[in-house]
Amino acid sequence: MIDLSDRLKKIYDLVSVFPVLDVGADHGYLSIMLENNFQKVYASEKNEGPYKNLLKTIEDNHSKVIPLFMDGIDKLPNDVKTLIIVGMGGDTICDILK
Repeated sequence: MIDLSDRLKKIYDLVSVFPVLDVGADHGYLSIMLENNFQKVYASEKNEGPYKNLLKTIEDNHSKVIPLFMDGIDKLPNDVKTLIIVGMGGDTICDILK
């Protein structure tokens, strides 16, 4: 069972439009909790180590989160309606959006 931090719970509560792309999903906990509501969720990581950790968390939780190995939103799936870009600093977030 995944227990979200207070910060991730607040973000979880803000999401109401799906499909979602969680950019820089890290361990994938937020993505998995969003998908547990039977919603389509993508989770991305740009580096191999964090991506492998994301894959393991998805597998361990029998989740249907769709993992993406990509940098930022360069290959944004066409159906995404909500972006989650948090926990990486304002400059990085601005670079991703550029």
